[in-house]
Amino acid sequence: MIMNRKILIVLLSFAVLTTLSLTSIQAQRVSKVRTIDFLQLCQNHQTVKACNIYISGIADSVAFSKVYAKNQGDLKAPSGFCINPSVSGNEMRQKVVNYINSHTDQLNQPAGATVFTALHESYPCVNVTNGVK
Repeated sequence: MIMNRKILIVLLSFAVLTTLSLTSIQAQRVSKVRTIDFLQLCQNHQTVKACNIYISGIADSVAFSKVYAKNQGDLKAPSGFCINPSVSGNEMRQKVVNYINSHTDQLNQPAGATVFTALHESYPCVNVTNGVK
């Protein structure tokens, strides 16, 4: 149980650092956690909650960086993806796992980048006014 908490803390820290780097113009550190290792975490019933939390951390960070941009006056700041609040962690995890399994060329890429791309492709933002993504 202590090991699962340590994994969870490490993953949450990574998610926050990864998403913060997406909003910065300056070069930022990117975790060395590979997509293949993250996939194993998501497919292990003992660590699936940590996987869900990691994905939710990235989703939350993207949402809050959009709010931050708006608060700073950038009303046209793009969002990486748009996830309906009713979408569950399990559903997001399944989308990410499916994406990884269909993009095995990314297994050695940073997990945060792959998760972001999976969410971006699975939950595109649509402009209600003109239907543009």
